[in-house]
Amino acid sequence: MMLLAGHRVLALAPAEHSALARFLSSLGASIEATDPAHLESQVRGASFLIEDIGLRALMDAGWSRERLRQLNPRLIHVSVTTFGSSGPRASWRGSELVTSAVGGTLRLTGQPDRAPVKEALDACRFHAWMAGAAGALAAHYARGLNGAGQHIDVSAQEVALSRNVNSILVWQFDRRKLQRVGGALNYGRATVRCIWPLADGWCFHTLMTGSFGAPANQALSDWIDQAGLDNPLRGTDWSRYNRSTLDPQVRSLWERAIEAFFRTRTRQDIATEGRRRDIHATVIATPADVLADPHLASRDFWRVENGRRVPGRFVRITAGPASALRTESPGTRPGPLAGVRVLDFSWALVGSITTKILGDLGAEVIKVESRSRPCLSRIDVQISASRADSFDDKPWFAHLNSSKRSLALDLKKPESRQVIDPLVGWADVVVENFSPGTMSKLGLDFPPGHHPRVRQRLWPKRSARPGMGSGRHRRRAVGPHLPDRMARSRSGHSGCGALWRCHPALRDGGRSRGGAAATSRERTRLPHRCVDV
Repeated sequence: MMLLAGHRVLALAPAEHSALARFLSSLGASIEATDPAHLESQVRGASFLIEDIGLRALMDAGWSRERLRQLNPRLIHVSVTTFGSSGPRASWRGSELVTSAVGGTLRLTGQPDRAPVKEALDACRFHAWMAGAAGALAAHYARGLNGAGQHIDVSAQEVALSRNVNSILVWQFDRRKLQRVGGALNYGRATVRCIWPLADGWCFHTLMTGSFGAPANQALSDWIDQAGLDNPLRGTDWSRYNRSTLDPQVRSLWERAIEAFFRTRTRQDIATEGRRRDIHATVIATPADVLADPHLASRDFWRVENGRRVPGRFVRITAGPASALRTESPGTRPGPLAGVRVLDFSWALVGSITTKILGDLGAEVIKVESRSRPCLSRIDVQISASRADSFDDKPWFAHLNSSKRSLALDLKKPESRQVIDPLVGWADVVVENFSPGTMSKLGLDFPPGHHPRVRQRLWPKRSARPGMGSGRHRRRAVGPHLPDRMARSRSGHSGCGALWRCHPALRDGGRSRGGAAATSRERTRLPHRCVDV
């Protein structure tokens, strides 16, 4: 299903090679490389213009925003530059190394006793292009309602800074600076190791907090015992364990024992016996492992371009039955997604960020939680003002869930359906990243037409597994604070992540009929869709 089929994207060189160009192309848009000298003949009828030179450079080439608007008032124009299109550094250029340095992320990558090192590939710039993707698709949705184009201005420096929010929070509350910790994670008050040497490679593993991590933590302890190695983890009450408040001396003792154990295991041991025991560990893949991965092959992930295998898409979208488009008036929150209704079942990091972005762009988001299984960001203690026995004093959780309303509900109780069913019917978008099968057990799985009360139009799922559609989708994805750490390891990209964004795209691609914004009468039915990431 190609949501942007028929849409033209003009890309000022070299933006045709950017992550945003690849993303829009994966949704069906055609990418046309161009330059300022040829814009006059190409900009009319184009849906998007993407570039990385900024407004000042465009102005110097004779292209002001006003001129672009006059030629194509529906044009969505995306600028992704190092410092943004305004301010004293607007005309400055900068590499990925410069971006990560001025954004504050560079000082945190590398070993603690050595100089900072750049993250793998172009992590900050990739995130900046994906921020541009979020803005472009939100503007595309709004254009389908009002017919107007927009300018999306992205500063890679600001995006890099936003990736470093935990450092900002620690400084704001405790006036402390996070430091480089190598193959570990710095939670503010604790440094938790997560990369371990194997007999023939490396793996990712961390002891998870509370009831969520208890079975896996106990499984690792039992495996160490059965291997006949020293086991200081034995006898721990894992339901009371909190990784962010563990005594540092105890942590050091445990980590020495865990390292000694992992050094006796092979990659095959972790992939087979580790999976059988469900210890929440994954082998860190090499590039060769990724290219030979049967799971990616089964999902038709690769395509051939100029004789090389390259990633073929960002998301998989499955169409469902059409349903009536609601005609209520748009919402009152500002932003291009005003009026979009989101029911948010997500937890931890990636799902929460996805719905935070939707809310920041104007959507009305209702987050559904359970105090019997709280979000990990409610548990980890990162600052001195927070306590391990409180769910309501964690600034990290507050940051991840801005622009949302919330609801506490035990979904395992049958009477919860009296609340959930009307909310599902109210929603345009449902987001979840539960373990595989959870939504099905709750009677809320896609396709929504299977449930008589479900009538939402888009059902995006930030998958908590390595994508649906093959054997591995049934495996749980785990991480120290965020489920995407496992995905990074399996993708050969540990240490560099990506944010996925979605929008409730119109069936007609956001294009108007007769040159005017499409009305609700013109779009009387819209198909359900499942977005599998």
